[in-house]
Amino acid sequence: MSKDKDKFNDKQKNLRKDLPIVAHEFSLEELAAKYNVSFERGLTSAQVEDSRNKHGQNRLTPPKVKPAWLLYVEQFTDFFSLLLIAGGVLCFIAYGIDQSDASNLYLGTALLLVVFISSTFAYFQEAKSQAIMEGFKSLIPKKCKVVRDGAPNVLDAVELVPGDLVEFQEGDQVPADVRVIDSYNLKVDNSALTGESEACERGSHLHVTNHAGDIETGQGGKPPARKALVFCISIIVAVVPEGLLVTLTVALALTAKRMHNKNVLVKNLLSVETLGCTTVIASDKTGTLTQNRMTVQHCWYDDNLYDVPAARNAP
Repeated sequence: MSKDKDKFNDKQKNLRKDLPIVAHEFSLEELAAKYNVSFERGLTSAQVEDSRNKHGQNRLTPPKVKPAWLLYVEQFTDFFSLLLIAGGVLCFIAYGIDQSDASNLYLGTALLLVVFISSTFAYFQEAKSQAIMEGFKSLIPKKCKVVRDGAPNVLDAVELVPGDLVEFQEGDQVPADVRVIDSYNLKVDNSALTGESEACERGSHLHVTNHAGDIETGQGGKPPARKALVFCISIIVAVVPEGLLVTLTVALALTAKRMHNKNVLVKNLLSVETLGCTTVIASDKTGTLTQNRMTVQHCWYDDNLYDVPAARNAP
C-alpha cells in the first residue's frame, strides 16, 4: 500500500515539475509584479513580442495523427486476419509446388479476399470516427478580447501570451488558464471538463493569462514437406471459420451505425463488442453530457420500471 502511495506522490511531483500551478497563490500585487503587467493598461507591444518569442503561441501541440495508409494497414494485424493471411500464403505456396490442383489457388484467393473486405470495413469506420473527432476542434475559441497598450483589442486566441488581460462577456469561451482579478456575477460552465451541469461562480470581467500553449491432390506419392504444408493449411482453414471475420466486422459496423444515429460516436469497432458485454452502466451525468441539464428519464420502483416523461421538459 505504501509503495503505491509513493508512486502516486512521485507522479504528482513530476506533474508539478512540468507545469507549476501557483498563480492562484499570489496576491494581485505579486501577480502584477510576476508578469510585469499593469491591470489598467495591460502589456505593451514590446512585452507581448518578447513573451511570444519565449513561450510561443497559445495552442496545444496536437497529437500525432496516424496517416491513412498506416490506419488501413493496422486493420490487417489482428489475430484472425493474420491467421487467414497465413493460410492464404500457404495455399499459394502449395499451388506453386503443384499447379495441377487449382483448388489451393481458389482457397488462397478466398481467404485473402475475406481479410481485405473485413479490414476495409473496419478502416472506413475508424476513418469516419477520426474525421468526427477533428470536428471537435471547433469548440476551441477562436477570438478573445484583450487589453494591450491601454486599449481593448479583439485578437485570435492563439495570440495570447502570459500576462495578457482578457475581458469576458456572456457567451464567451475561456481561451487559456486565467486568474480572475475583477468580476461581476460571473459564472463559468465547466460541464465539458467536470461533467457537472451547475455553473461555477467565478465572478465577469477581467482576467490575467497564466499559461499559454502546449489439401491433397494428385496420384503419386507426396514429399513429407508438402504433406506437412497441406496439413498446416487444413488446420488453419478448419480452426478459423472464414466467414467469422466478415460476419463479425459487418455486425459491429451495423451496430456502430445504429449508435451513430443515436448520437453515440464509436471510435473503435472492437469497443462495440466490449459494450455488448456490459450489463449495467451507473452514471449521475444523465442529460448533463447531452443537454447540459440533469434529467430523470426512468424510475425503478417496486420491481417495476416507470417512464418519467414530465421530467424531460422540467427546467
